[in-house]
Amino acid sequence: MGRLIDALHALQHERGFLSQDSLRELAANLNEPLYRLQELVSFYPHFRTTPPRRVTLSVCRDVACRMQTDDSQRQALRALGDRDDVELQHVSCLGRCDGAPAAAIGDCPVPAADLSLLDQLIDNPPAVDSLTHDAHAWRCDPYATTAERYGTLRQLIEGGFDGTAVVQTLKDSGLRGMGGAGFPTGVKWGFVAEQAGTPVGWACSGRFREKAAYDPSLETSVYLDPGAAGRGLGTLLYQALFDDLVESDFHLAVGAITLPNPASVALHQRFGFESVGILREVGRKFERYWDV
Repeated sequence: MGRLIDALHALQHERGFLSQDSLRELAANLNEPLYRLQELVSFYPHFRTTPPRRVTLSVCRDVACRMQTDDSQRQALRALGDRDDVELQHVSCLGRCDGAPAAAIGDCPVPAADLSLLDQLIDNPPAVDSLTHDAHAWRCDPYATTAERYGTLRQLIEGGFDGTAVVQTLKDSGLRGMGGAGFPTGVKWGFVAEQAGTPVGWACSGRFREKAAYDPSLETSVYLDPGAAGRGLGTLLYQALFDDLVESDFHLAVGAITLPNPASVALHQRFGFESVGILREVGRKFERYWDV
């Protein structure tokens, strides 16, 4: 497979995109069936089958970047995609959560927050070479002295791990995860429904499938501790999740429910889900297979 991917990369770099004629030519040269190349092109989103516009603007749509923009900024970014020479792509994580909101023109990271500067950079796209810097050594240890290491952890241990203090310390630190988990860590903890200090449930969303064709679809999940059922917490969690998702770029939400679970089925129906089928024995837990 690596050989085929390398050949597709080389062809796209040479011609700008992968037309059906060029794929047929490559398949013949490699003595591979055409469908083997087509399945790779359809799976990996960085392969394209149409000619690119003058500028490709990629804007991160993940949580960390969305939280750093308001409605007017998102509308302004979408409006840039109306230009005839700009192809706007909403992508998942550009690896620049520390500078959210993140964007890129081609392979060059650019500041999405400064819309005026972004418009200028679209007119005059930066070159990758312009991003190079003089080589220098990085210090991986952020502490000035060894005595400072794990200082916060020591304080929390000595203070008995006050949960409120832990969350506040995380928020004050500005600590974020990397990649798709680039959300502020302290705020993440605040999304969990709590009762008497004990987490009793969660709700989340994720990609429905890995192929780029399924990007507009999300799979949503909600879970409650059995002892917390029947109190409306599932409804509150799902409502908070969909309130957060309503402005995001998704078309369809998919829910997969392990059967039997009439309470979860009823909850999803209240949120507009409809049953479209049952997958027999596709899940396995507790040493048995389950319908979903």
